[in-house]
Amino acid sequence: MSEHTDRRADRRAPSRPLQKGEVLAPNGGILRPFRKGHSGNPQGIYGSSAYHEARRICAEASPEAARKQVELMSSDDHRVVFMATEAVLNRGAGKPRDHSNENPTKIDLSALSPDEVKAMVPLLKKAMGL
Repeated sequence: MSEHTDRRADRRAPSRPLQKGEVLAPNGGILRPFRKGHSGNPQGIYGSSAYHEARRICAEASPEAARKQVELMSSDDHRVVFMATEAVLNRGAGKPRDHSNENPTKIDLSALSPDEVKAMVPLLKKAMGL
């Protein structure tokens, strides 16, 4: 027997007769290739799950929610004004970054000569607005 014939002998029988367009997989399963002209993923990349539906609904309501937050900035309650203002700023400009873990860059002036340091003083004062 050839190697090709041995492989066919190892195949499992399908669980039911094959229908038109179906093919037998090497493990005995039944494959249905995509029909020409039809999507293999008709629901798209987002699917139809409740999670994706909720995301879509929220995205559609975002302009109205933003208008409501801006409106709440005029509230008589200072707590509401604070929360609405913070929400608007966080969404409009983005939340401020936390710089507490960053190492500040230090400039080593010991590498400069005294004349070079003196030349920098007026430049730094000008840059700082002094």
